[in-house]
Amino acid sequence: MNLTHNAPVERFPWVEVFRGLAILEVVLHHVTGRFLRELPQGSPEWLLLAAANRTLHFAVPAFLFMTTLVLGASFYREFRLGRYLRNRALRLLWPYLLWSGIYLLFRYWDTGVFQPERLLHQLLFGKAYFHLYFLVVALQLTLLLPFFVPLLRR
Repeated sequence: MNLTHNAPVERFPWVEVFRGLAILEVVLHHVTGRFLRELPQGSPEWLLLAAANRTLHFAVPAFLFMTTLVLGASFYREFRLGRYLRNRALRLLWPYLLWSGIYLLFRYWDTGVFQPERLLHQLLFGKAYFHLYFLVVALQLTLLLPFFVPLLRR
């Protein structure tokens, strides 16, 4: 794959299919989780749904794998650390900060609780809302991956 700076990024259909399946898994995981809370724990229906729910719990590793694969492929093109970090910040950092702010505002509106002394901790560790941790892990992966570029090129 020999891409110049202005060449369009090659799209891989199987990556899009994999992403689509992972997105479907997230939806099914959350839907089955919602119904689990409504069924009597230990009932045959609950056990069947719990088994399906646990079986469907592969989205986070799948998305991390796909993120690593796609970012790793970008290192085979002309690599500039500044451009890489800027592009990643535009795709990950600002949406993470935006959604963290929305969830923190919602929590304040819902409970009246706002703890400014915990804000940095909440943002650094994805604690503004429980599922935002995934974006923090993706950001960490994004920051660490360039340090492995020399190993990838061997």
